[in-house]
Amino acid sequence: GCLAGAASGTIAGLGALTGTASACFSNGALTIVTLSGSLAFGTGQVAVTGSLTLASPSVLTLTATTASLVPALITLNNLTFTKVGNASASLTATLTVGALGSGLSLSVAGTYNSTGDLSLAIAKVGVAKWQPLAGFPFALDTLTGTLKRPAGLWAATLTGAATATSLSTAVTLTSVTATTTISASAGSSLTVTGTALAGPLSVKLTGTLTIPGGGGKLTGCLSGTVASKTLGGLPLTGVTVTVCVLDAGITVALAGSLTIEGKVTTFTGTLTTVKPWTLTLSVTGVTLLTGVVVDELTLSLVEAGTTYTVAGKATVGSGGSALKLSLAGTYKTTGTVTLTVSLQPGTTWTPLSGLTLTTLTGSLSRTTGAWKVSVTSTAASNSSMRSLWAETTLRFSVASSRPGKTHFSRPGRCTSRK
Repeated sequence: GCLAGAASGTIAGLGALTGTASACFSNGALTIVTLSGSLAFGTGQVAVTGSLTLASPSVLTLTATTASLVPALITLNNLTFTKVGNASASLTATLTVGALGSGLSLSVAGTYNSTGDLSLAIAKVGVAKWQPLAGFPFALDTLTGTLKRPAGLWAATLTGAATATSLSTAVTLTSVTATTTISASAGSSLTVTGTALAGPLSVKLTGTLTIPGGGGKLTGCLSGTVASKTLGGLPLTGVTVTVCVLDAGITVALAGSLTIEGKVTTFTGTLTTVKPWTLTLSVTGVTLLTGVVVDELTLSLVEAGTTYTVAGKATVGSGGSALKLSLAGTYKTTGTVTLTVSLQPGTTWTPLSGLTLTTLTGSLSRTTGAWKVSVTSTAASNSSMRSLWAETTLRFSVASSRPGKTHFSRPGRCTSRK
């Protein structure tokens, strides 16, 4: 027969248990004790059921359905505590770790003690890949980790790895590792290291992505530096590559130095994240020849391209008679280059006192290494000179007779009709 009653006590390694016990006898001998009640665990009490067999050595088994270790972040399910004789207790369970573990099946196992520091091994169950970045093709093949309780505070650390994965079609990664530590104090974050091929640039990236305190997706940036790279004939050095994972998608930003027309200047840039990629570089303050400064220049290079598409602004001369030009065309580091020029929107040009021009055409060109600006403008019915000219055509050029030297020409033609 069986006897039942209230039971309470402290189990070595497992802690205080309160509840009920049922002891059953067979042939005059006590063979098994069944237990139910609550066990101190995690941040409170957990409901358990189990049994104690009295063979030598005795075996105590307790099971629990669920236990929250860090609310909304770390939860154990299907817990089984086992204690054989006087040996240390063991714990096995399945594990969920909030948003970062979405879609994963994880298990924990190891030696358990109700007090002191604790470390349980975490393993991935099944063949599903770890995809911590929702909405992106970033996937890790393997996963290991530990569930720890230092100083009574629970924390889960997961480390994933992949030989190759990607953030987008134009940003791929190899030899990738990603580590997250999830705890009440750390929240949820993911540190990623890997070698990225971002468009034409190969760079080792590292950085940390975090989930905001209010919840949501992992966001943040990875960065690395490329010592030197020549793209479309332009030598780039000290290139910082920053890949940011945002709610809206992936962005790639660049910064460094480049050499253009024999001059070293800093640049910023971007890289599109889908194939075929487009690389865009922006520079400022490049002097082509005395009196001609490219104030702003944007150079765009497409995948498999060899020349840059350019747009920018330049200033010819200085002071009140300075000519403000818009630039457009294609650029290459060798051979002949011809860019079309026009007046910058909202500007005029006053080459002569009393003569204000509102439109012009022309070019900024390089031939055999020498740069030249040539413009032509027609002013119709100029109000300040109406008594003299009904129509004025002015041609003007600034040129370097050889690289490094500058020559200003007189107007090629200045005609008027009364």
